[in-house]
Amino acid sequence: MQRDDPFPYDESIAKVRTEVLETTERIWPDFLKVAGFTPRDADSAEKMARQIHFNTTEKSPFANPAEQNRFDTLYEIAYGTFWHAMDVWPEFRKSLTEDETKFYAGVIVESARRAHLVKDSNFPGYCYGSCWIVEHYDNSTLREFIDEKLLKESVNRGFWEMANEGFINAYRPIIHISLSSPERQKPDLYWFVNKYMEHLDLTRIDEFYKEPIMGGLWMTDSYIKAVERAVPKLEIETAGKLVSPIIQRVFQNVLGHEESDFNNYETEAAKIAKEVLPYKAYINTKAVQHMLACEASRWVMLVGTWPYTRNLKIVAEYLDDSGRENLASRTGRTLEDHLRVNDKPKISKSRR
Repeated sequence: MQRDDPFPYDESIAKVRTEVLETTERIWPDFLKVAGFTPRDADSAEKMARQIHFNTTEKSPFANPAEQNRFDTLYEIAYGTFWHAMDVWPEFRKSLTEDETKFYAGVIVESARRAHLVKDSNFPGYCYGSCWIVEHYDNSTLREFIDEKLLKESVNRGFWEMANEGFINAYRPIIHISLSSPERQKPDLYWFVNKYMEHLDLTRIDEFYKEPIMGGLWMTDSYIKAVERAVPKLEIETAGKLVSPIIQRVFQNVLGHEESDFNNYETEAAKIAKEVLPYKAYINTKAVQHMLACEASRWVMLVGTWPYTRNLKIVAEYLDDSGRENLASRTGRTLEDHLRVNDKPKISKSRR
């Protein structure tokens, strides 16, 4: 469905709130009867509506489940979150006309689209409104209300929602597997964004970028392809911000892998050199040097046994003066001082 632009959001929210408050006034006496208590915090229609929404259990003041589903959904639209507005959407939708369906779905989607503008919410989901839109496009619950323009914008903003809020990091896979039930896989929000990476335009980095992106398990070929599409159109320092996590992942894969040849410096150094070669032009950018200093400082904490000293020496080969200064500011010691701690190969007890 092609969405109207701009969407009459304020007018629509006002309409939903009016219905919520009118319903509240109507059923409040019945709520007091079934609740068995008089709430102290109910001195306004909004507070009364909250009491009904959160305190209605087995005993309901509503005439039937459909009426309660309607009230709960409209309350979340008007005063709650777009996430919980979908809690009973399938059941709620059955009771709606076609025009009502378009209206309420439109308000929910628009709430998610505007989520990044909300600055004072204590609900963490507001950080990921665009990812949420992509998820509900993908699972078809709201696909007919999300046009291609909104999908593309949501993919772009959604990627940076994840990146800037730290959800893209070295230890977060895009599919979570339950240890108790391995066949039950729970997709991360980023998993949905990743499915539509052909829409990701990383030349828009200046609109969204806040802090360095860490390489990790989130990285897919789709991201690498998006970077390859973007970097020819960017200044080298800007492109370095996108390339940095790819280079970091190379170091993580080689130096942190269980099958790493801990005794062979040349072998592991050669593996990294080969994989980093396509990105050699970006090694001396500020973003990549910042990342390398972070990687080096990680191994500094473990220096004293040969595998970790070896890893530090391999990373050090790619540090320029700015990277070395960054490492020294992080650790309080120069790279040379760190390497002097244990310059000769010595196998840790755990590796004997």
